[in-house]
Amino acid sequence: MRDLEHAAGAWVTELPSVLSGLRTTPNRSTDRTPFFMLYGVEAVLLSDLLHNSPRVELYSEAEAQQARKDVVDLLEEEQEMALIRSTAYQQDLRRFQARHIKGWAFQGDLVLRVDQQRPHKLAPAREVPFIVTKVLHNGAYHLFNLKEDRRATCQEC
Repeated sequence: MRDLEHAAGAWVTELPSVLSGLRTTPNRSTDRTPFFMLYGVEAVLLSDLLHNSPRVELYSEAEAQQARKDVVDLLEEEQEMALIRSTAYQQDLRRFQARHIKGWAFQGDLVLRVDQQRPHKLAPAREVPFIVTKVLHNGAYHLFNLKEDRRATCQEC
């Protein structure tokens, strides 16, 4: 816990390691790291260098030059495959949501309405509670303001 408290005030010094972690972690939807999607090869990690991984130990400049040429040719194909995987992943998420997540219908419930006419951006974004009196089509509702004893209509409360 003490490390977290220290890191909270020193985010500038921690930012490079966090970004490095994000850039070298495979994305679920593409099965590739952001580093790979940009450069066409996986990044050499500090742990690879410290522990002499096979990738570091077997490195030769001549093979690396040839590999770079090959990667340039294959990078576009890899990016297209990642796009296909990402699209399939998003379709799976939509199917899951359509099957398992049910819409809400508020009837008689208390809701908070978004205040569209705030005096400034730091003012509270919501008004006092309203009671849903009627459910209309397309997610619209008739609301009853408890505080002022008046009716209102709300889209996306």
